[in-house]
Amino acid sequence: MRAQHWKAALAIVPGLSVAQENLEDLRQPVGERHAPWAFGISHWFIQDVAQDLRAIMSPAAGGKSDDAYHRLAQQHPYLERVVPAMLDRGILSRAALRITSPITVKSPVLLAALRDFGLGQRGPDAMRSMALQTAVQAG
Repeated sequence: MRAQHWKAALAIVPGLSVAQENLEDLRQPVGERHAPWAFGISHWFIQDVAQDLRAIMSPAAGGKSDDAYHRLAQQHPYLERVVPAMLDRGILSRAALRITSPITVKSPVLLAALRDFGLGQRGPDAMRSMALQTAVQAG
């Protein structure tokens, strides 16, 4: 979506966070942009999974161990299907990379998703580079 569409969305629904976030992102240099994205993390996961992810990924968690990510992936196997779509859809790539990195070694699907994201044109350059580094380290 272009900036004009997000501005029109804000005119219709003032305070619409996804529109505001996309407009802020569009002000970044091209190599640092995530936008456009239309869905927040709550649209991708049921409430319990979203809460578990936030708990694992929060700064207060102090970088929980890979075991926490592995347990989450085992409890919710559909993450293997959702994360590649998240990587392809913008701002959520930050969360998707945090989820994917620790569990990639166990999942050829996620390893391929990291490779594809890293070689693609969506997301910030630094994030795509990180994805490729993770994929290479995982083999």
